[in-house]
Amino acid sequence: AYEIPKRDWSSDVCSSDLIMDQNFLTVGYKLGNGWSTSGTFDFAFAPTTGKVGLLDPYVTLKKSGLVDHQGYKLNTSLRFYAPAYEKTRAANVATISRFTIEQSYTIPSSRWSMGLTTYAQGVLYGEGRNAGATRMKYLAEPSVSFQATPKLSANLTYDMIIKSPYDASLLTFSSADTTLIPSLSWEVSKRLTLEPALALTTGKRISLDTTAMNLTAMINLF
Repeated sequence: AYEIPKRDWSSDVCSSDLIMDQNFLTVGYKLGNGWSTSGTFDFAFAPTTGKVGLLDPYVTLKKSGLVDHQGYKLNTSLRFYAPAYEKTRAANVATISRFTIEQSYTIPSSRWSMGLTTYAQGVLYGEGRNAGATRMKYLAEPSVSFQATPKLSANLTYDMIIKSPYDASLLTFSSADTTLIPSLSWEVSKRLTLEPALALTTGKRISLDTTAMNLTAMINLF
């Protein structure tokens, strides 16, 4: 019922390091009727350099099961970030907000499902040359999944992220990033889920320099 943090493949946190350990600590509370709220503390560690980066913590308000009908599900969430990451503060970011829509459809009498996650994220700048400016980022993430066993699924996700220039109109874009992500999801136990994944930057020639390997461990403490 809570917001499950995911790796932001467009993030530049420790991007120059070959190995990065990104960590999310989330505490959530179910409000009832599909509503929940949570707070997430986010930080990264680069073992090869010993560099530790405190990322932007955030709070989330989520509505699960806004629509749940014949295999189709619709969830929405609203997230607010507090500037803590050194690059966020250096850019004089005042606040960041994100509105997310998650849709999924399970094909009847099959092991296949499809999903589409979209979000709009706004960055409001405080002091400095960009004071009062807003920069938008949009994501569209279609996916397809095959449930091989009750505890193991194979997934293929395509990330498309576009960004707008500072203080431009909502439909003006300056850059785009695309990433193809094949992954597995293995529910080891009720408290532990492992998700190994590859991230292939499709906007460039696919090589070791444009490929990331990721292992996510989701631990439910209680």
